[in-house]
Amino acid sequence: MYKSLIIISLFVYPLVLFAQTDSTSILIGEVQVVSRVEQLNSANNVQKMDSLILQNYNSENLAVLLSKNAHVSIKQYGISGQSTLSVRGGNASHTAVIWNGFNLQDVLNGGFNFTLAPALIADEIDIKYGGSSAIYGSGAIGASIHLSNKSFFDQGFQSKTNFHTGSFGKLNLNQGFSFSNKKTTNTLKIFYTKTNNNFPFTNYAKAGFPAETLQNAAVEQYGLLFESAFKIKARQILRVHFWAQNNYSELPPNMIAGGNDYAKEFDRWYRAALNWKYKDDKISIMARNGFFYTYLNYINNAIAIDALHTSVNNISDLIADWRIFKKTSLEIALNNNFIRAKSDNFTGIKHQNRLALFSSLKTKYFKNFILNFNTRAELIDTKFQPVTFGFYAEYNLKKNNFINLNLSKNHRSPTFNDLFWGGAYAKGNPDLKDESAYTGDIGYIKKFKNEYWDFKLKTVFYYSITSNMIQWIPIGGTWTPQNQKRVQSYGLEISANSKIKFKEYNFIKINTNYTYTKAEVKEKSSIESEDILNKQLIYVPYHKANIFISYAYKKLSFSINNTYTGKQYTRTDNLDSLDAYFLMNLSAAYRFTIKKQAFKLYGKINNLLNTDYMQMQWYPMPPINYELGITIIIN
Repeated sequence: MYKSLIIISLFVYPLVLFAQTDSTSILIGEVQVVSRVEQLNSANNVQKMDSLILQNYNSENLAVLLSKNAHVSIKQYGISGQSTLSVRGGNASHTAVIWNGFNLQDVLNGGFNFTLAPALIADEIDIKYGGSSAIYGSGAIGASIHLSNKSFFDQGFQSKTNFHTGSFGKLNLNQGFSFSNKKTTNTLKIFYTKTNNNFPFTNYAKAGFPAETLQNAAVEQYGLLFESAFKIKARQILRVHFWAQNNYSELPPNMIAGGNDYAKEFDRWYRAALNWKYKDDKISIMARNGFFYTYLNYINNAIAIDALHTSVNNISDLIADWRIFKKTSLEIALNNNFIRAKSDNFTGIKHQNRLALFSSLKTKYFKNFILNFNTRAELIDTKFQPVTFGFYAEYNLKKNNFINLNLSKNHRSPTFNDLFWGGAYAKGNPDLKDESAYTGDIGYIKKFKNEYWDFKLKTVFYYSITSNMIQWIPIGGTWTPQNQKRVQSYGLEISANSKIKFKEYNFIKINTNYTYTKAEVKEKSSIESEDILNKQLIYVPYHKANIFISYAYKKLSFSINNTYTGKQYTRTDNLDSLDAYFLMNLSAAYRFTIKKQAFKLYGKINNLLNTDYMQMQWYPMPPINYELGITIIIN
């Protein structure tokens, strides 16, 4: 029998969010679902973003949500510019972004722009820290972030409308419809966002530090997400996902450049996935195909650039999972990824085909010992890539006390820009080798739960070493990528989650994360100074913390979210830096019903302390600002 192909498959203070749990509540109740990322690892090895946090950041982008609630650091070129993540000292191309099982990392540059991805696009967000190239392929070195859409059968009809407005011209409108019966389920989300970002800031690049207003920094987005699922038979499900989005971003110059000249960028994408799955007690089979089209047009009249970049990516998976014994399962997967890209900076159209074979053996001994071993062999065009592996072990010391161990060998293949870029002052290198990284971590998890208190504490020590790191360097006046650097990183991650229930509709919830990261260059390129050796990587803070606290009492709720980001160096020799900063956000909501309609009125104050800060040097960020919104649900 065939199994279903699953489709799109501090120190920071707590942020308080409140919710009712009755049938008219607008807040979504917490649902315990075992995702595939948890099956391939363990629930103890995955950070599952709390549903209350997802709901509180429904009108934000993924960069804002993750930076305030996870062990990540954001690198953002201004409020409207590109934002990427750094996890455990890795760079932008070391974090895989998985949407319903498909890797969304850009085939041209290996990154993912979190500013352009609305948080509402995912029903669940899971984060697997550490290397997992054996499971997800190239780029999954620092972490993999999993965006999943979930649909439920036999829920009837629901309409959800959210209108949101705020300071500096912020406007957000999203509308959702869902209908399901015992055989089918359909969900449609439509969203529109516009922000002028014309906020005041202090220009530290000019004499006297004058007060100015940011200009030409608007962002406008609109798109839709459609999901459909159909029960073919009792054990078979067919799912369809489609995500289309248009983005327009104005990119103002930084404080040093100044002036009224600005760049602009048009981004457009279509992401579609078809998934079939069969499952019984012994075997499951998944067959899925994803098609991804990306369009990017970058225009900068000041330097006479009008560049167009497009790519098409088709990913096919066939995955079989056998339960060999009662507590042992074997998964084997075949993956094919065909890429076609065209760029004004390439000579002609470029193609690449990646074929991979993946296997995972997972077993459980004596009810308290879990072992998981993953391997991956990959062929890119006609060239075999280094075999990658991942090993995970977890032991239950005693009731609700766990230790776990992760070891992995990972890789990142050169991107299309690394290989094929061509221009007057830059040229790709077709002879590049893959980056290679060994990562490991050991953790301790403590859980406690009774009628009134649910608590989880997790502490992780990690280490990684990355060799053959690709770096663009000038050779004879032309910038070209070379395998040059070796980077070492190690550190500590602590997370604590607690929920205290006083009465049925009266509780407090606290989620806290602290991260210490030491990331240093151990081997440099031939043209770099010795001064960069054993220095902290730029824009990787030693200390990062966030806390989310929510309190609910009947129909009223309050929340506070605090984030601390430590000092960040802006030069590779560590002679210049950005100061540490602390941000505090407050929110409150009131819920009520009129007949069968549920309402939520809410307000937010962001950057309550009016902190003057920058995430990237010379790019200002917003001062204190306000938001108001209303959500209406019709069942």
